[in-house]
Amino acid sequence: MKILIVDDEPGIRETLSAIFKEHGFDVLVAENGKEAVQIFSENDIDFVMMDIELPEMDGLTAYQVIKKIATNRIKKTRILLMTGKSDRLEQAKKQGLEVIEKPFEVNKAIALLLDLKNQKCNSKPSSYENVKF
Repeated sequence: MKILIVDDEPGIRETLSAIFKEHGFDVLVAENGKEAVQIFSENDIDFVMMDIELPEMDGLTAYQVIKKIATNRIKKTRILLMTGKSDRLEQAKKQGLEVIEKPFEVNKAIALLLDLKNQKCNSKPSSYENVKF
């Protein structure tokens, strides 16, 4: 399973990348929305974890572009937005987007990814249905 982590803070990118790689995921990283769109367009991505506050192109704009690209693909891509700003959190929630507030528990993100991996490999029902962000 291929994951794209998008955050302008190197520490967050590196930490999440290391953790997800430990769990057997193929991880790509981007430091801004423009780079995220480029990487997404060139790769078969299963899951995007993207900050809303990004340089060059913000996360909400990148989300819209990635969703357009994804509509032309057979594989579904799940996008989880992240933010530490309450106004941006509410804005994303009002738009019906999947968003978590920073800081968050990495174990919940791992559980979600392992569940997605399990579903792709086995087509079994979710064992983490009650995991909420």
